Amino acid sequence: MRARLSVILLSILAMLAPAAGSAAVFSVGTAPGCTHPTLAGALAAAVANGPGEDFILLSAPISGVAIDTSGTDLVIAGGYTNCAGSPTPSSRTVLTGNGIAPVIQTSGRNLRLRNLTLTGGGTTNLVGPGNIVVGGGVSVTNGILDIDDSTIENNRASIGGGVAVVGANAVAVLGGGTEILFNEAGVGGGMYFAGNVLRISYTRPGAFIGFNRAVTLRGTAGKGGGLYVDRVTGTGGSTVLVGPVSWEVGQPFPQTVGFRLVDNESSGNGAGLYVFGSSVDAAETVIAGNRAPSGVGGGVYLDAATLRMYRLDPAAFGPPTPKCPAHTCARLRDNLSLEGGALFVSSGSRAEIAQALITENRAATGAVVRTDDAPNLANLTLRIDSSVVALNRCTAGFTNACGILDLGAGRAELRFVTFADNTFEPIPTPINLIKGPGSLVVKSSILRPAAGTALYAASNPAPTVTADCNAAPSPGFGSRPLATMPTFPAAPASYRPDETSAAIDHCDGPGPAESGYLDPNLDSRGTDNPDRPNGFGVFDIGAYETQPLLRNGFE
Repeated sequence: MRARLSVILLSILAMLAPAAGSAAVFSVGTAPGCTHPTLAGALAAAVANGPGEDFILLSAPISGVAIDTSGTDLVIAGGYTNCAGSPTPSSRTVLTGNGIAPVIQTSGRNLRLRNLTLTGGGTTNLVGPGNIVVGGGVSVTNGILDIDDSTIENNRASIGGGVAVVGANAVAVLGGGTEILFNEAGVGGGMYFAGNVLRISYTRPGAFIGFNRAVTLRGTAGKGGGLYVDRVTGTGGSTVLVGPVSWEVGQPFPQTVGFRLVDNESSGNGAGLYVFGSSVDAAETVIAGNRAPSGVGGGVYLDAATLRMYRLDPAAFGPPTPKCPAHTCARLRDNLSLEGGALFVSSGSRAEIAQALITENRAATGAVVRTDDAPNLANLTLRIDSSVVALNRCTAGFTNACGILDLGAGRAELRFVTFADNTFEPIPTPINLIKGPGSLVVKSSILRPAAGTALYAASNPAPTVTADCNAAPSPGFGSRPLATMPTFPAAPASYRPDETSAAIDHCDGPGPAESGYLDPNLDSRGTDNPDRPNGFGVFDIGAYETQPLLRNGFE
């Protein structure tokens, strides 16, 4: 992954490099030293200046903005207190739209936004005749959008309430400090992306998409409350990468604080994230508090799409790599929907989640995950690895059994998972795991079902089950079971085994094609505790690998 991230990062940096030409700086305001009293005048001057990336610096808020920068590559930067000398930005300049069109739009050009707040863009009447607006705050077609330290808030559009970036050649970068908040659309309440690559920063602090809504328009339920990722017709799909946007090989790695996709809503599916025909690679990402009460996929909805979600491995970039603060990154928490509270995986989709805390999600079925029927039962549909699945809740909504994990068809794999304290409202037959035809692999995991509930229910025909080295209710779940249910410390929310836990040094490690080498704290697997007799190997089962208090060889 290190090589892949480096190549992609360098490619994006190359695309964002200023174009050759006679770049000029124009400043807007009425103070001494300003070159233009209006933004429109400064834009006209930039276009007339010819090729090259020009700069427009803003020193005061501006209302009624609806500009098209398709005539030139442009940097628009706010936060300046005056136009004299060499000013330094100290805040964010507010650009308020006209309630009819995007605040800023461009086609086929590079557009960089710095230290700005874009608000009041798009349309105030989403359902009126002819009111089809793409991108309320920013709209980019076949160009490159680079946003840093800026806020896109309280905009409305048919598609992409805050931001819309479309076109096979389109690229977007959401840098550190970027916030997309309180926007509204039918598709992509916060942002709609259908292009080449969308890069989202988790450093300095990480980008934040929150409190947006995908609403019902003209009888069609909303999709993608926070972010909608679409496939461009005729391409292999869009790619979303969450990682270090501004880091360069050989330089100190910036502090990692995580990308947050939180508290978004949808009247339909995918309150946090909706992905169609595309791929999302999300390191150090929090998806939490998203709501689709009448839809499917509270946190994430995958439609013929793939998702990888994991912690950042410091070894991938070389030391010293600052870790994301404990318990703040790689989380699927408190999401809500009818099916698949945290995640819905449709036919032809695939989700791989590692080193995550998956807690407090709710749904009528599949409180954590609901996987749909797969046309090819051998396909891997879901894999959860080195993760905690706890405190999730099945709500009373359907009359049939409700599974915390409703795994459907295809192939599902659980490895090094701690599954505990998941609960049910009173319904006829509460089940923790429901599995349709296909295959189910459960290895090196702790499965502690809620009292009075069944651990597992198979379908007819039953799936092929491979289970090994698990702690589960008698008679165990597969070969080499752990007869004694592991104990946790007094603060059970951590779900780390204590020093006396039977989970320590119980089994062998993952095979060559399996992951599981790091736990949610990014500690290495297979740390032998010399004070504990080995079971079938030195690997701890469950999400966490217990580390000795001393690591100097004298434990």
